Amino acid sequence: MENDDQTQQNTDVAPHVLEGSFREAAACGDMEKLTEIVESGVDVNSQSSLHGCTALHWATIRNHTSVVAFLLTHGADKNIKNFDGNIPAELTSDSTIHQLLGEIVLRARVANVEEQDYIEIELDRSSLTFDALLNLLCQELNIDKRLVYKIRKLPNTIIRKDKDVKRLVDFQELELILTNKAISASSRTYGVGTKLKSEQILY
Repeated sequence: MENDDQTQQNTDVAPHVLEGSFREAAACGDMEKLTEIVESGVDVNSQSSLHGCTALHWATIRNHTSVVAFLLTHGADKNIKNFDGNIPAELTSDSTIHQLLGEIVLRARVANVEEQDYIEIELDRSSLTFDALLNLLCQELNIDKRLVYKIRKLPNTIIRKDKDVKRLVDFQELELILTNKAISASSRTYGVGTKLKSEQILY
């Protein structure tokens, strides 16, 4: 009866207020509060009007594994980007959370070019094939696939087939080696999202 009363109280709250409380509960790891609010029919994928983070973004930022699992079972969309262009998987280095999200995070760059910084990319664990990896690398690094000679797993291993891709682990460093020293005609700018201020956190 008490839970029914709490659910009724939640349904009487303005949707945007309830959604903010839901995101805050995810950030704090408050499973009891999350359960109460989700039963009221809150939009689990609601985004903050300030920075675009969803409850799943906050759960991954704070590395709350149980909250991530809870949100995913209640329809959280792992592909929603915040206003900095980040999906939840890009905001944590926790391998358990990456597994829950169904993605492997890799670090990639083009070999033998002036820009030596890596970017982080996310490959779906259900698509661990050579073609999927090659297509993703070319898309993220802005490279014409016809210019690719091979993919190197650093420090010195060539990726040639699907089985090689399946052996990759989170944060493995990869390089695209291009034919005839070809480089992308487009400049590569790896945007760095603005960090959320810690002084005043708005969920």
